[in-house]
This record gives sequence, C-alpha cells and structure tokens, in this order.
Amino acid sequence: CEHCAAPAGLKCSRCGRAFYCNAECQSAHWPRHKKACVPARVASMAAAQPAGAAPQPGVQPASETRAVDNPSARSNIAAAITAEGARHGGDPASSTATAPRSYPRVKALSATWVSRPAHADNIALFLHGFGDTEQPFIQLAQRMAIPNTACLVLRGPDTILDLGYAWYPLLDGEGNPILPTPGEQRRARGLSASCARVVAVMDELTAAGWPRSCIILVGFGQGAVVAIDCALSSTMNVAGVAAISGGCYLPECGPDIAKARSWQRRDVPLLVTHGTRTPDPPLAAARTQAEVVRHFMAPGRVVWREYSKGGIAFAGEQEMRDFWAWLAPLLVLPSAAMEAMTKDGTLIEITDGVSLTRIT
Repeated sequence: CEHCAAPAGLKCSRCGRAFYCNAECQSAHWPRHKKACVPARVASMAAAQPAGAAPQPGVQPASETRAVDNPSARSNIAAAITAEGARHGGDPASSTATAPRSYPRVKALSATWVSRPAHADNIALFLHGFGDTEQPFIQLAQRMAIPNTACLVLRGPDTILDLGYAWYPLLDGEGNPILPTPGEQRRARGLSASCARVVAVMDELTAAGWPRSCIILVGFGQGAVVAIDCALSSTMNVAGVAAISGGCYLPECGPDIAKARSWQRRDVPLLVTHGTRTPDPPLAAARTQAEVVRHFMAPGRVVWREYSKGGIAFAGEQEMRDFWAWLAPLLVLPSAAMEAMTKDGTLIEITDGVSLTRIT
C-alpha cells in the first residue's frame, strides 16, 4: 500500500500505477499522489481493466467502495478495443488518439469546466434542476469521471431569490405556482430563452472544435425538459440526451407539441428516467410524455426507466448502472471497452468518492 505499506490488492483506477489496501488509504494518500496521477491512455487502461474514477480534491471518500470481480473482463475489454480499432481502420491504440480541442470560456451561460482532458472525443453538458446550483453537479461529474470525455456544468439563467437557479419560472411574481392552463406562456417563454442559451453554448463548443455529434446532454428536473427541447428543436443531432426525473415537456405546450415547440423528428438516443414518488410531473404523466416523445425519435431510440425515489438525483446503484449502460454505446472510444465492462458486471460502483479497480 502506497500509504501504510500493507499488502495491497487494489489500484488507482485513474492512473493504474498506485496500489492501496483500501479506499481510506487511497484518500489519505491523494494529496501526494495527485501530482503523479496522470490518466493512462485508453488502450493501456483497457488492458488493465479500468473502472470508475480516482478521488478528486475536495470530494470526501465513501466509507466503502465495492468492485465486482470478473476474471474474463480483461480479455473481453481488450478484444472490444481491438474490434473498435479495426472498425476505425487502424491500430486500436492509434485509433484512440484525438487532435486536441480547445476549451472555450463559455459566454452564453455561467458554466464550469469539470474535466478537460488533453485528448477527448466526447463532451457532456450537465443541467441542474429548479432551485438548485451547479455545485452538486460539479461534484457528480468529478465522481463519475466519464472516460475520454470533457464535462461542462451549466447554470440556469434565472435566480430564485437566494435559493438557487432555474431554467424557466415555476412561480409568478407573488410566489404562486404558474399552472399549466391553456394559453399559459410564461414558463414556455422562459424555456425558449434557456434553450436558446444552451444552443448558443453548443455553438461556442462547435466553433472550438466540438461537433454536435459528440455532445451529450444530461439534464435533471427542469434541466431534463431543457435538454430534450434543445435536442428536438435544434437543427443538428446531438450524440444523446439523458432526462433524469423531470419529464419531457411542459404540459401547457400540448397536445400539439410539435407546433408549440417547433420539434422535428430526430435520430437521437434518449434515456428518460423518473421516480415513483417524484411529484413534478407525477409518474403517470411522465410515462405519457415519454410515449409522446417516442414518436419524434427514430425506432428504438427512447429508453424508459423508473425507480423507487422521490427526488431528481440518481436513486442508487441500479439507476447509475442503467445510465452507464445507456451511455457506453454513445461514447467515441473507449465505448467498446465500457460496453464490455457494463455487460460483464465489472463496472465499479459509483459512490461519493474513491473508486478502485480490483486486481485480477
């Protein structure tokens, strides 16, 4: 163990070179290790069976980190990388090399870069829910450490007193809820304004070398509605949209949602999740909205999942695993490796901190 010198059966999943006996020792050693903790190349990581993320400064380690050991994982992941490299017409290691893209200082919205790899092929935009701030999602993006992916957390443009931020109003000037009655446009106007800003952010990224085809939108609560609306009203397909516990559209925009929101048919992978006790919208309404959105997507593109929860955050290990299983095929390398890891059950549990890879 790098920290206590005891026999070590776990290694840092970020660099694969530091060894520890438990998560607590890894966390304690992080202040010294972080200077040397450089992520390995994708091909090297695949051969070493990577999973999860190393701890980030300021993130408290979980009391327990569990890994599912599978002896066949290493060969499966290596074979997946080789196959992916062949499809790209070259050596698997060289096929992972990507020209560096710039990370612009976003102007259209307040935004925080969480992950800016020297070489990345994907970019994930995180959108929070009503009354929230970007901070919890910065920590979430740090803990997830999506392979080969830059992460940008966006903040809604509307201030909710001193409580947080929003993407569109839910209350009127007197603090009363805005009801989704026929002809009501206040929430829809706010949604349109926020979507315009998010699209402007994507335009800034495109100008910096990030095409829409590598951008993944991950929205929670209100952010889920914004993400779906951006994807279906935009002129270009994004790589995918995850709508977590927020529904798919504003009820007052129906029943002719295509006309109300200028939606067009898209070939975009969409994951829609919802809680059985999430109040806005209720579960039955969320199911109906997902079915409506299904008509705007190419066949087989919409995945619906529901979980026993009442909030908008990920409910636990199963929802996180479902998210990774949906995400893996969308990522440019090492997507094949991630798919192999997910199918084999070798993905490390995503907890509130340290992730370790069990040595086989």
